[in-house]
Amino acid sequence: MKEFISGPGLVGKIVEHDIPQPGLGQVVVKMAAAGVNPKDWKMVDYGGCTPNGSFAEYAVIEANAAWVLGPQTAFEEAATVPLNACTAATGLYMERKLPAPWLPAKEPTPLIVWGATSAVGAYAVQLAVKSNVHPIICVAGSSKRYLEDFIDRSQGDTILHYRDSEDDIKQGIRNAASGHTILHAIEGVSSERSAHIMAETMGTGGHIGLVLFEKEHTDIPTHITHNKYNVSVMHENEKDFGFRHEVVPGGLNGVITAFERLKAGQAHAVKYVIKL
Repeated sequence: MKEFISGPGLVGKIVEHDIPQPGLGQVVVKMAAAGVNPKDWKMVDYGGCTPNGSFAEYAVIEANAAWVLGPQTAFEEAATVPLNACTAATGLYMERKLPAPWLPAKEPTPLIVWGATSAVGAYAVQLAVKSNVHPIICVAGSSKRYLEDFIDRSQGDTILHYRDSEDDIKQGIRNAASGHTILHAIEGVSSERSAHIMAETMGTGGHIGLVLFEKEHTDIPTHITHNKYNVSVMHENEKDFGFRHEVVPGGLNGVITAFERLKAGQAHAVKYVIKL
């Protein structure tokens, strides 16, 4: 089979290799498409190795991580789901224990999603809607119009621009909460001021789910708890659940192009996918 092997820096090559063999509790999958995540180019740039990875014609996965696609879900769309949706689900349900979609909220439950047009943020918004969690207070950038397909304005959901002044964002958050105490906030991406701004608008006992592992958040008030959340296992396969994506041409030859675009910050409310 053909597989992409990365080298130091943003370089790599396609080589011929034996089809990998599964271990106990694993299966071999013939790859049709693979999503490219920000962590992928960082692993290439800073070092790391993933044996039997997804940038190949065949890959090994844990059997309990395999799931069946719905009839209207394309492979390219499905490739955008696992890492981002699982990360969002972890932050919302395992860490914050918000109402699950099958036991939806019955009263207003304000939720701040910072970086709502990132892949993780967009899934957090969609999952929150399914859980009847409102108002959803989205903080996003120039791609914020993308969120209009997900939020429910009639439930008080709103979108604020992250480049507005700190005071304007805080006031916008408070206005959107309509007097309800804000206890839940989650980052889809992290910025220098995101945690601080959200914390300033939240009530005692509030909690923020953070995505930036290496940063110490000393600016969060003591009445707000916070943790760094990561991927767990939760999949959804509905027709409209996939994140907006762009197939990078060239198959495995397009992997480096995708890495370079991610590193340059060119992905705005879009996920790059490699089609094999």
